[in-house]
Amino acid sequence: MERSILFVTGMQRCGSTLLNKLLSAHSQISILSQPFPFLFIEAKRAFLRSLGRGDAEYPLGNLFIESGYLVEEFAGYLRHHSLDHESLLSLFAEMRDFSGQYTRFEEARVKAGVHLVPTDDFARILSSLYVELTDKRGARSFGGKETMCEEFLPYLLDRGWKCLIIVRDPRDIMASLNYGQGQNYGGRLKPTLFNLRNWRKSIAFVLHLRNHPGFMWLRYEDLVTHPMQSLNRLAEELGVGPFTENLFDEGVKDQKGDLWQSNSSHSPSTRINRSSVEKYKSTLPPEVVSYVEACCYPEMRYLNYPLSIGWDESAEAIKTFEDPYEIGRETLRNYYLDAMRNEEELQRIELLSTAEEVARDYFIFEDIVDLLRGAIFK
Repeated sequence: MERSILFVTGMQRCGSTLLNKLLSAHSQISILSQPFPFLFIEAKRAFLRSLGRGDAEYPLGNLFIESGYLVEEFAGYLRHHSLDHESLLSLFAEMRDFSGQYTRFEEARVKAGVHLVPTDDFARILSSLYVELTDKRGARSFGGKETMCEEFLPYLLDRGWKCLIIVRDPRDIMASLNYGQGQNYGGRLKPTLFNLRNWRKSIAFVLHLRNHPGFMWLRYEDLVTHPMQSLNRLAEELGVGPFTENLFDEGVKDQKGDLWQSNSSHSPSTRINRSSVEKYKSTLPPEVVSYVEACCYPEMRYLNYPLSIGWDESAEAIKTFEDPYEIGRETLRNYYLDAMRNEEELQRIELLSTAEEVARDYFIFEDIVDLLRGAIFK
């Protein structure tokens, strides 16, 4: 029986956990929810160390204004990255106290599973762990979801994996991160621009990879509005049968078969519902809405999210914005609230407004610039 490996990623609060639960309800799909985030974090740190950059506090960065390396160079590094059994066991031990590991395993099971894993290839390590540590051994599609890991996708796609990014209206992401129960899931408050650049990173990879045969992307809004249609399209891509009709009529269940209480910041529920769509309208201050739209204008236009400002108003919205949130991470505060960051955003607007070639530092990939320009004026 031919297996497929699926990797799901996206920004925090984009709906990846809901998507994970829905996909895992299929009898032939096993998607573990953030089972070993440290493997990805440590792989990126190892790459940065190879460049002489030391241990980065936030290694899974947003990649904007990154002049030290290219995404392609990271993919090249991963082709030679490996971990021995001792290192794998050490990383699993470190994750025991990490709240970002959602799927946890008994120590004996980890030891037994790790010793069955080949250690000569990063993709093989991951895929073997997804198979060895699942309870659904009869599945045909295995994998996992981890947030903020878009930069791993080119490498994984080249290894024959299926990869999926889920995206969500950035205004609703801000409403989810900064209000209600958001800090229980997203941690201490971060600068608005930090969050928006991470959101733009997801969209940059969507645009860059959109024609790759193994790549898929999905809007959260479409998932909760047309769940069966969205899920069956993914099932077809994974080579499994359609989802059972009425599968979620009694609610969404976790991998153990128990009703799952969603991790919504505002309206937890055991059912698929769209109450969080456009939640920003009753949550975010108007100046935050305008700033989000100004920083993300072309990407939001490309994804068909409605906007309340025009392109010609974007620069002014950025110039006059003062972040209203009590930032809980001092290192991020010092960097993202520096006046230079606003100048970078204004320069990005200027670059998109001309027909000249641009530095890829502002866009991650050169081949997406024309798509963004076309979206602005469509």
